[in-house]
Amino acid sequence: MSAFRIQTFVPLLKEHIQIKELKNADYLDLVKCIDKGDNEIISEAFENLIQEQIVNKDVIGKLTIIDKVVVLLEIYRHFIHETIDFSVTAYENEGTRFSVGIESIIDELNKVDYNLISEHVEISDGVELFFSLPSSLYVKQRDILTDIIYTIFSETNKYYFHTFNREEQILFLDSITTPIIKPASDAIESINEDIGKIKFIKKVENVELEEVECGLFTNEMFFFMKALFSADMYDIYMKQYFMIKILGSDYDHYLKIPPMEVSTMTRLYESDRKEQEKQLQKEQQGVNTYKE
Repeated sequence: MSAFRIQTFVPLLKEHIQIKELKNADYLDLVKCIDKGDNEIISEAFENLIQEQIVNKDVIGKLTIIDKVVVLLEIYRHFIHETIDFSVTAYENEGTRFSVGIESIIDELNKVDYNLISEHVEISDGVELFFSLPSSLYVKQRDILTDIIYTIFSETNKYYFHTFNREEQILFLDSITTPIIKPASDAIESINEDIGKIKFIKKVENVELEEVECGLFTNEMFFFMKALFSADMYDIYMKQYFMIKILGSDYDHYLKIPPMEVSTMTRLYESDRKEQEKQLQKEQQGVNTYKE
């Protein structure tokens, strides 16, 4: 029996890819990492999750930050929760709670004209540079100039620079005399002028909340993903206890099912329990009335 998969469109690749069902085991590892790790470790955990969940392994090396964010959002809405919940803690609407659908965030990302991003620069020594968006979710500012280089053409070769690891990138750049800092900086400025920040969440009517926008080169998308996937460990352990102790599920089964399934089972159980309590109260009231 084949495993359950979803299909999604990644905007910069302009391709449909398949994503495997998220298991609690992988979700728990990520949440623990977000709870305890630093940003580089958390970014690595996100990258590992993306590589694990994507079925089309040949596209992984081609993904930009936007593509990876879309993949993570699709994983979240299909296997964790369909919405992101907010609570207003300022202004006259303090305490107001509202939800934003994850699908609407993906729609906003798909509205951007990414054709404006590709930068082709001809420079000296017969070398041409092609720039794109960062490929990493979390990029140190000292690495941003090299992280946006997509391919490098020399007179005789084409180098897929974005597929090199950090050490390979440094060695390659040391081996050529062509300066890249100025054209890379110009490319970032040009992309920022053409696109600016990416809108994630539109202004919500009747709520004092500004639009949520994320920059392409500022790690704001990483911090949004970090906040989205963070979770209360106590709540997770309570659900784990519920599945094993109340429903009688074994631990291995719990680790293999998606987080959304656990949440659904918990809500159904709580709803059923409340209905039973109401019914018992009605029956007790009937008994008391009869006695009187």
